[in-house]
Amino acid sequence: MLIEYHDLCPFEKYAISKEFVVDKDGNIYYGDGSSLPSYDNARIWLEDVLDKEDPNWVKFQTVSYQATYSYVFSPFTDDIRLIRNDSHGPMFKSVIPEDEFTRIQSMQSGEEVRYALILGTSKVGIYNKKAITIIG
Repeated sequence: MLIEYHDLCPFEKYAISKEFVVDKDGNIYYGDGSSLPSYDNARIWLEDVLDKEDPNWVKFQTVSYQATYSYVFSPFTDDIRLIRNDSHGPMFKSVIPEDEFTRIQSMQSGEEVRYALILGTSKVGIYNKKAITIIG
């Protein structure tokens, strides 16, 4: 899959919590220990970190630069999945499908996996989405 970048991109516009912890019971926590809602309701929140003094700030607030999709790179597959970012970020279950979540739950304490997201815009048509930044 070819992922084409939007003009001026990749650009550091968004950030997320860098670490999520899943216990054997399926509870999800941020790296600092605070808990998230259940698997079905947890969201990976996208935080707009672009400095308002940046000369591109106004341009990057327009719809054509909003992260409405994510390309997901999973450590468990070579497939790249395209998912929709609902309001303020993708749902946890969209980034980590149930079979992968179950696999993570069975991992030993201290084992880690890393996912990467490339955030994309909502250009018309599924194959015309353009990337704006990499998170992961």
